[in-house]
Amino acid sequence: MIKLFRHFRQNLFNEGLSAGQAGKTTKYFKYAIGEILLVVIGILIALQINTWNNNRLNSIEEKKLLQNLTIDLNLELAAMENHQSMQQSMLDNCMSILENYNKNDGFLIDEELNKKMNQLWIRYGYTMNKATFSTMESTGKIDLIQNEFTRNQIVIYYRSLTAFSNNTQNNNSDLVDGLLNHNLIELSYFEEGLYNGKNLGAINFMNKKNYPIQNNDRLINQLKYKLSIDDNILKLINIVNLRMFLANIQMAYVEQQMEATHNLINIIKKDLE
Repeated sequence: MIKLFRHFRQNLFNEGLSAGQAGKTTKYFKYAIGEILLVVIGILIALQINTWNNNRLNSIEEKKLLQNLTIDLNLELAAMENHQSMQQSMLDNCMSILENYNKNDGFLIDEELNKKMNQLWIRYGYTMNKATFSTMESTGKIDLIQNEFTRNQIVIYYRSLTAFSNNTQNNNSDLVDGLLNHNLIELSYFEEGLYNGKNLGAINFMNKKNYPIQNNDRLINQLKYKLSIDDNILKLINIVNLRMFLANIQMAYVEQQMEATHNLINIIKKDLE
């Protein structure tokens, strides 16, 4: 292409040299126009090459972002499965406490029940795995996602996930900490060593500093007395039922989010094909 332009320019120049004096002005004018056209064409070609190169780099960056999003979403699924497992554990624990009441026509206070009541103190937060999306959002790289449908689905997904995480945090702060545990402290005998390891997940801080009370019969007897009073029985049953209600809400939320996560993974997968 460059050789062709050079040949064209040389022809114009040669024509200008071989023409008579009267036609020299016209010939040189044509030559000047040709030079300008060649420069303009060269600039346009350079711009086209630059645009093509930028599009190629953006396409590479888009693919990398979608791949990283897929990694984050798979981590999200694992976190949701763990959250679901913890909520199911809380449901099972609450059911066991209510079964104790039904079987004994009142609460039979023993080590097993006290252990179950200790589990009621536990609350489960939810932390999102959204490193890639946060980067895309803060840098404007979300616009690199060419497929408008995919781009919109990504934004909608993380808005929903943020609402789920915030709802979980609000329930923990306002209901579990602010309401339930505030009353539970008066209706149970808290023993650090009675926590279920499964419910603690990866946290391993038990037995670091712990002073077990050797003779706790007096405390247990006081607990038995408290839970023989109808008002306290009703209060504890309400605590257990509300914990079950919150756990069921979390289970429903996490099932919806898991379905949305699978759907988004499939949408991104199609774009990567």
